[in-house]
Amino acid sequence: NVALTLAKGREEIYPSKETISKLKKYKINKLITLDKSIYLEPKSIEEIEKFAEIMIIDHHGIPGKIKSKMTTAIIPQLFMEPSEKPNNYCTTQIVYDFFSEIVKLNDLDWLAFGAIHDVPWGNEFTKKILKKYKMDHGDPWETPLGKAMQFISLASLYNKDSPERIVEEMYKSEKYEDILNSDLKHMYQEVNKEIEWHLENFDKDAEFIQDLAFYLIDPKYKINSPFITIISTKHYPNKTLILITNYPGAKFRLSLRRHDGKKDMNRLIQ
Repeated sequence: NVALTLAKGREEIYPSKETISKLKKYKINKLITLDKSIYLEPKSIEEIEKFAEIMIIDHHGIPGKIKSKMTTAIIPQLFMEPSEKPNNYCTTQIVYDFFSEIVKLNDLDWLAFGAIHDVPWGNEFTKKILKKYKMDHGDPWETPLGKAMQFISLASLYNKDSPERIVEEMYKSEKYEDILNSDLKHMYQEVNKEIEWHLENFDKDAEFIQDLAFYLIDPKYKINSPFITIISTKHYPNKTLILITNYPGAKFRLSLRRHDGKKDMNRLIQ
């Protein structure tokens, strides 16, 4: 049984002191982290290992040496060759493939279509899901399945409570139509207004240098990840996009995308 679900936003890359305290409070002895590079902060791992086993599922890069048998890492860079483009084997697909070996997940493959946020459109995994639902024509983002994934992604940025609300919504949803008919729609619309504004102004305000494009934003919502994904997939798939986000009271944050996969963004940012 799942004793505790912590839906942390993009601002918490590795477990904070508050999160660790909550894990202790609920007497958690097994922790699974998803799409979080918590190995960047070894002290957090060491603290959690005192009371819980950890499974890290991520695709952002190669962790340092994991010193304890208390931690297991499922990270494609550890078992795939660079030529296989392990960074394109995103966390959503890893989870689906891994746990499909244990339980049947066919009825939840519509949720796994969220992988579209992290992989090229030609990815066989997402193509297979689209074909099953007879949506394998035209722009994947404009399909009902693609729209449901956008509801989830953008609504999660609405406020600090949004991630946990979305997890609750996904738990009770049996099909993608349930997401489209949920109250996530209003949250999605508000965040999407800001993204649309930047899409309209990108060509005018971005700085282009050969196959690089730099763009600075100072957003109300934390739209850096979905915005750069949309720009990369729909508008500039053959350019390396570098988005510089200025959040109040924080350092500048970089987001990188290269939709055609011809350059390794993990290697570039390192």
